[in-house]
Amino acid sequence: MKLLKEQEILLLFSIIIVILSSCYYAFAGIRFINFFFEKEVTLRTILILSIWPALLFIGFIVAAMGILSLRRWALRLFLILNALIWANSIKLLFWFSYYSILGISNILLLVLSGVSIWFSLKKTTREQFGWSISEREKKFKDFNRKLSYVLATLFILMICYYALSYFIIYPKQKVVYTQKPNAYFLSHYIKRDICNLTLFLPKDMQIKFLEPGNKGYFLLMANPKDTIRISAGFDSLSSYNFFKYLGYRYSYEFLRRLNRFQHFVSANFLRHGKEKMLSSDIGIGNSLEGFLTIFPKKDKQLYEYCIYDRNNREITETISFLSAKNDLSYEDINKIISSIELRSVPLKSAEEFFQDGLSSMEKNQYEEAKFSLANALYQNWQNPKYNYYLGNVFLKTNKYLQAKYYLERSQEYLDAKTLLEHIKKEDSRGSILNSP
Repeated sequence: MKLLKEQEILLLFSIIIVILSSCYYAFAGIRFINFFFEKEVTLRTILILSIWPALLFIGFIVAAMGILSLRRWALRLFLILNALIWANSIKLLFWFSYYSILGISNILLLVLSGVSIWFSLKKTTREQFGWSISEREKKFKDFNRKLSYVLATLFILMICYYALSYFIIYPKQKVVYTQKPNAYFLSHYIKRDICNLTLFLPKDMQIKFLEPGNKGYFLLMANPKDTIRISAGFDSLSSYNFFKYLGYRYSYEFLRRLNRFQHFVSANFLRHGKEKMLSSDIGIGNSLEGFLTIFPKKDKQLYEYCIYDRNNREITETISFLSAKNDLSYEDINKIISSIELRSVPLKSAEEFFQDGLSSMEKNQYEEAKFSLANALYQNWQNPKYNYYLGNVFLKTNKYLQAKYYLERSQEYLDAKTLLEHIKKEDSRGSILNSP
């Protein structure tokens, strides 16, 4: 049976879209499962993730069978399926960019489904499938055409507005931090090596906690009064990174997309809110770039910096500051940010940091010891020796909750169990584990 030109083109579109969408959803589904369900994946989870791709696959097969027979319903089904793919591709493009494999796939699906819709609505194509305009529709033909033009124009303007505000207009400003000489910092701050970065911090900053998070590590620091909090997120030693599961080559590309999405939501949907989020690009010296997001918090403000190395785009860190203006001003934070140095690996090995920690403990410099031992633990989280000594330092500074956390991870090392029993006994007297 010889096929018409319209049939051949529609079938070709169906085959290409089915193959591309199947590869896309299989790729995205496998990465989603591997990231969120590393240990065990249930059959129910796989079936739920397969519902949408399976419906699309079956729908295109049914439509293709109807197209071979020149059925009118097949053309309409083909139109509906392409409209769903087109709309879904627009939605997903707000999450992915051309930097991502998934983003490129979405762009291809968007173009292919759009061309398929256009070809299906052509007069010659509709005539081949017997889809003609009824007598009743002819009476309102002019009105329908004008209304369609108006709706199409409004839709195009809306898409252009969001595309411009999301992809082009942002960022509205760029903050550039000028690096100051070390002599200035040494008179006002103290130099700290924290995991994969070096920066100057206020001299009274203390480590509150270091713990592994989802695919990374989280470090919390604060001053003795707890009025200034500085947190840092590290994922460079993580075996798996979320951005890779979304098809991005580097973490900074994913974080740039996420930052633009936050800015887009804040600018377009939180415009009348009392606490509007502010976003901007930042530059630090000649080698570092990143993003700054400011979250108003009543009498305080949260400044979140995502920083990456332009020369090695896989190095990305996130640093947050939460403080009242009187305690740590925006100008002070700018100075701290301008002192940052990023590296691909820590400055010293875990054992070197550990020995520095022991030396500080012997001098009763417990806050200094915390920084060194936390750096050692960051590189070897499972080491009971590092956990034990960090817990011991927290115990000596009367931080019982933190001490208990690390000592429990080293119960087989030295007298960790004895120290835990001591903490438990003291807690039964005065609830010391609830103290900050």
